[in-house]
Amino acid sequence: AEGKAAGGAGGGAAASHRPMRMRAAALKGLHEMVSSLRPRALYWLDDGASPASRAAAMLSRLTPPLAAGALAPGSAAWAAEALGLLSPARLANWSKGGLTLAVLADEEAALSLSPLRALRASLDAVGWVGRRPPLRLLLPAPFSPAAVAFAHAWRWGAGAVQLHTRAVPAAASARAVEAWMPGADGGSLVLLRADGEVSPVLHAWLARLSPVRTRGLLAIRLGAPPPEPEPEGGAPPEADCGAVYFAEPWAELHAFARGVLAGAPAAQPEGAQRVPAWAELLARFAAHAGYEIRSLPAGAPPLCRAQRNHHTTALAGAEHLPALLRGLEGGNK
Repeated sequence: AEGKAAGGAGGGAAASHRPMRMRAAALKGLHEMVSSLRPRALYWLDDGASPASRAAAMLSRLTPPLAAGALAPGSAAWAAEALGLLSPARLANWSKGGLTLAVLADEEAALSLSPLRALRASLDAVGWVGRRPPLRLLLPAPFSPAAVAFAHAWRWGAGAVQLHTRAVPAAASARAVEAWMPGADGGSLVLLRADGEVSPVLHAWLARLSPVRTRGLLAIRLGAPPPEPEPEGGAPPEADCGAVYFAEPWAELHAFARGVLAGAPAAQPEGAQRVPAWAELLARFAAHAGYEIRSLPAGAPPLCRAQRNHHTTALAGAEHLPALLRGLEGGNK
């Protein structure tokens, strides 16, 4: 009996060391491969359990110059394949993109919460490759306790949603400007309306936007382009769901908006200086600074839509990515 017990204990110890040996073997093999091929980036399917997955995560920490990131096991096949279509420079910077998401909620969305729940479902369906970007929820003042509780309960990847509120009411344009302040590394902001929905390919499209395509751009509207050509010099129509904004012009927009919005009252009695709407503020700044606000290519499905158009407007899929990117080459305004 004692011999069997000892043998059983020894077998259990051997079994417990087996995963460690397998992980060490995987790390050794992967390290040799990286040393030989000298890749600029390393990405892996992060199931959190397999020796290869853990070895890749460990190697990424031991080799800081190597750009690295993990793909969630539930990532769609096209999301992983999108990595192979990136240039070496874009691939190396995949995890350093500086992308921020922000949701601008109005009073109706903050009170009923139904629009926020629908938007949350569409964001969870996006094919996020690697770590999810920070997500901020901007609530109007006064905000409801239910909206705050919703924000605190919103699980977002490995972190939590950042809640931004104001002590006093303010115009939507003033709240939108506060959504983001670019850091030294630049980056981009996706600003969404709370009553919108996004395409599952949103992240793959954002990752493939090159600096050449976005130079001189303040923003690209993510919704369907206007059905009719915009009048020359006219203000762009307000996006029905959201847009992506770029760091350098956004930083300039901050300074411009301070001058326009300084001292503007939240409640505007007759005769008071009017606070410009968000679309109007953007158009005035773009004209002042010489930046463009573009729409997606005509005829291509949008990357976001208003929830009221859920049954009438189809969102872009993986098969539409090439057309969505090619259209930007020609400067679709």
